[in-house]
Amino acid sequence: MQVAAFHVLGYSELTAFLYGIIAVFIGLTAFLYLHKRNKVDLYHSVPISYTRRFFTITVNSILIFVVPALVFIGLSFIICATHGILSTTLVVITLESLLTGILVFLGIFATASLAAILTGNAFVSLMGCAILLTYEIVIRAVTELHFNLYFETFYAKKDFSPIFSVIWHYTNILSEKIASIDTFQYGMENYRFWEYSATELTKNADCTTAFILLI
Repeated sequence: MQVAAFHVLGYSELTAFLYGIIAVFIGLTAFLYLHKRNKVDLYHSVPISYTRRFFTITVNSILIFVVPALVFIGLSFIICATHGILSTTLVVITLESLLTGILVFLGIFATASLAAILTGNAFVSLMGCAILLTYEIVIRAVTELHFNLYFETFYAKKDFSPIFSVIWHYTNILSEKIASIDTFQYGMENYRFWEYSATELTKNADCTTAFILLI
């Protein structure tokens, strides 16, 4: 049960997917008003500066993600405590995962917001967001592929891994963390096995001793 809590509250593929979907959705909807003239007139009729309007929309969008996430984690800690599986390691991994998720959310949210600002409708904004998020990954992959195909003596001291791609870096972090959690799960299973074996051996030894004493 504790390992399941690590996967739910810590790093998991489902959590990463939800972070990305939520970030894209919030980033696009935050500035979709720019695509409608009547909404632009309404927003710009409010007597505040453009900087303050942008700052307000951005902060509200971030809070829409952060506040429910904190509430969910707080309730999850309470549930784990009632089941007796709350530990310092679980708290640290959960908070680390949340902080990483917030940083990833900010990166994807900024990209989606830029796509919404640069384009003129929701569908084009979604396509533009997809291009901006995967552009560097695709360019570097295609470049390395062509170098390997057309240059027989090609050798690179450094790999072609993306530098600025949020998705690429988060995927690498996610794979490493999930591997460490799986290793922890394997260790816990082995610990339970040897603990159970030791208990059974102790019981057998006690039974044997009692039998000898009776004889």
